[in-house]
Amino acid sequence: MASNYGRRIVRAQDEISRLLDRAGIRDQYEDVRHAEYGYRRMSMRRLFFGVADVAVRKRLIGLTREIEALMLRLIEDERANATRMLQAAERTAVMGSWGLAAAIAGVSVAIGHLIFALPGAIGGALVGYFLGRGYIEASKLKAASDVQRAKARLDEIGRHSEGLPHKPELFSESEAETGEEEQGLFSEILTQKQRASAG
Repeated sequence: MASNYGRRIVRAQDEISRLLDRAGIRDQYEDVRHAEYGYRRMSMRRLFFGVADVAVRKRLIGLTREIEALMLRLIEDERANATRMLQAAERTAVMGSWGLAAAIAGVSVAIGHLIFALPGAIGGALVGYFLGRGYIEASKLKAASDVQRAKARLDEIGRHSEGLPHKPELFSESEAETGEEEQGLFSEILTQKQRASAG
């Protein structure tokens, strides 16, 4: 699912690139694309609303909104996947892989019994115990490493998504539909920003 969002984001970005070339504003867009959010938002709005072709302007705005929505979904999916991986790794770190260890021990007993009858089965049990125990310890070590990786991934996702729900959209839904700048939108954004900084 996450990769589906990623593919959709890439397709939308490719279309934005073509539209930027068509509108002749690629250089200006690249100049502001990685700027601080407030400056980028203001600059991109000025840039997109300055596009003379209304159809191109509407499409640029619509694609930008689509990418914002897809990014939020992608981050939520990534967070859910990383949480599942962390939970699975934590379970394995605590429990080990007893099923495979038991199978190793059982196979050792069976091979020992086939070759040397009862003494072989007893020897196979000892060998199986140590092999199985070694496997359990190795799987616990790997799981502990997986736990650390999953925690690091969750931290990374948290850093990337920090403040996303509180940031105002680049463009409103009505702006995407009409291609016209909504009047009074910046005062609403300033109010949201003041609420966020106060809370």
